[in-house]
Amino acid sequence: MEINFNNVLKGLYSKWNVIVALISILGMLIFNFIPGVSDSYFKIFVFLGLNAILWTIIEIKIKLDDKSPKKMQRYSDMRRARPYILKDLYSSMEENKSEELYIEIVGGRIRTISDMIRELKTEIIDRKLHARNVRIKILTINPKFIKGWEFSKSENSMKFKKRNEGNASLIQHLTEELIGYNDLPEFKNNNLKIEVAYYDTFPFFYLYKIGNKYLYWGFFSWNPVDEDFVGPENPCYFLNNKKELFKDYFEMFTNRVQFLLCYRNHEKTDN
Repeated sequence: MEINFNNVLKGLYSKWNVIVALISILGMLIFNFIPGVSDSYFKIFVFLGLNAILWTIIEIKIKLDDKSPKKMQRYSDMRRARPYILKDLYSSMEENKSEELYIEIVGGRIRTISDMIRELKTEIIDRKLHARNVRIKILTINPKFIKGWEFSKSENSMKFKKRNEGNASLIQHLTEELIGYNDLPEFKNNNLKIEVAYYDTFPFFYLYKIGNKYLYWGFFSWNPVDEDFVGPENPCYFLNNKKELFKDYFEMFTNRVQFLLCYRNHEKTDN
């Protein structure tokens, strides 16, 4: 009968911890009942047993880590993702001590975003969130650009125009509110700063870029019935810097944010 040593070695490798544990148990039982035998032998088998247990735990952890999702995660909408976004915002701000943590947020009319920042501000004021050296840059549609929206077909042009004017006013109001947080003592004393910048184009994506570790994003779509753009209701995707494709998406969104900050539609906004 021919022995396949490769299979034997594979079997020993896959079951080594079980084999060592059995040897340890047998050794402890045998030397425990043999009179006159040195305790050092008994301790050797105890040591082998503890090592088998320890390395088994480590092996289980490694296997569990390997099974964790490597690809992007999908939430049905941004509101479902909201608690996870806030969790990563809070943890990143808590962990940051000396170097500046830079957070970029891109939205449409930033209603949902402003709610989240308002909640963050309350946590800071109530001293539940301890943060220092954080700069949050929020990008939203230029109110003047919204007022100048024109489409070839509109079921009710007056209603469309009035709604856009209301959205423009809302953005201006939320901008003033968010910038006003910078005057709070809790923000001044801890070098926390909020910036709001306008972009002069239609909304294409929303984004939460938290330092160099987390990305949450989704896309805007056009609703022909309401004659409006839909964002937070669309799926939200997540990647951290340990997952596949993080670098690709991080660089792409960084580039798109740079474009939004540089592009200006003078025809629509400078009047």
